[in-house]
Amino acid sequence: MRIAVNLIPLEGLQGIETFAENVIQAIAEKYPDVELFLILHKNSPHFFKEFSYAQVKNFFLSTPRLGKLSEVIMQQFCIYPLLRELRPDLLFSPSPFMPAFFNRNVVVIHDCAYDRFREELPNTWRRVFIRGTYFLAKLRALKIITVSEFSKRELIELYKINPDRIDVIYEAAPKLPMVTDEVQQKTLKKFSLGDSPYFFYVGNMRPRKNLPRMIEAFRLFSENYPGYKFVIAGKIDKRFSEPLQVVEEAGIKDRVIFTGFVTQEEKVALYKGSLSLFFCSLYEGFGLPVLESQSLGVPVITSSASSLPEVAGSGALYADPLDAENMAKRLEAIVLNDKLRAELTQKGFENLNRFSWEKTAENLFSIFHGLVHSGSSC
Repeated sequence: MRIAVNLIPLEGLQGIETFAENVIQAIAEKYPDVELFLILHKNSPHFFKEFSYAQVKNFFLSTPRLGKLSEVIMQQFCIYPLLRELRPDLLFSPSPFMPAFFNRNVVVIHDCAYDRFREELPNTWRRVFIRGTYFLAKLRALKIITVSEFSKRELIELYKINPDRIDVIYEAAPKLPMVTDEVQQKTLKKFSLGDSPYFFYVGNMRPRKNLPRMIEAFRLFSENYPGYKFVIAGKIDKRFSEPLQVVEEAGIKDRVIFTGFVTQEEKVALYKGSLSLFFCSLYEGFGLPVLESQSLGVPVITSSASSLPEVAGSGALYADPLDAENMAKRLEAIVLNDKLRAELTQKGFENLNRFSWEKTAENLFSIFHGLVHSGSSC
């Protein structure tokens, strides 16, 4: 079987890139007879270029420097000569973006967040482009993969896609680096944490992440527990500066730490040093930080909304993401109840048994195999 993998739209280190990296690795390890042709460009993340499997081959496209327009040109024009040369059985796109005129697409749509939070897109053109991309997948993809039953319901409701054309395949906890005590202490020192107990958030600052309410919840909590801190890890995005403003106005800059971008090692060190993950998003298609935290034995406080109960299972303490006082009470419960923390840690480990990248690979291979041997095309 020959599978081309469209990695053109992926340039960062967020959930979709993590999904793609782990899926490629899992398929390569479990199915050595499946040829994987990775379609890349010069700005593709380094980890896509470093697989060492004989059946994984890299192919690079190039266009003039035209910003985001370059991706569109590569994907809708430049990719076709390469596909004619490679003659793959299928083109697998781990993100929603796919070439319109190739008739053997399998595409992954992780969520419909931009439909629910339109303010996260900078202009009308981007909104139209995203919606058009989803409708293209509806019309042209042989199969749409999504990562939770929640996201499947969203696609059915918002885009009226036939449920039979959508398959749910869960993600899993990413492989995280081992961190020495030296790195642990160095990281805590770098962010001026010392021996201070703290709660931890990792992710971006988009409105769907609910950081302003989470910060308000921490402010309420810290009125009675002033010795605690809230560490917010992830790139600081000036487009979504409300969390910074909330901290400033609340007068808690000494207790809320925005780290900016952190390395994988620093992220693991910050997880392991925390009292718990505090991750009460309004909207998640899956929620990888929940599984990351559980895999490291760190208790989880998360939201009762969107996909998060589906993913976290019984291994989390749930809060109403619209109620700052309710979230503050969950922070207090973590601080006061040693037994609760131990139970959440144990149930978190148990919850992880539901997820593995090997299972993800098996489910994807089953879909690929069925489509190839049925001769399906659009």
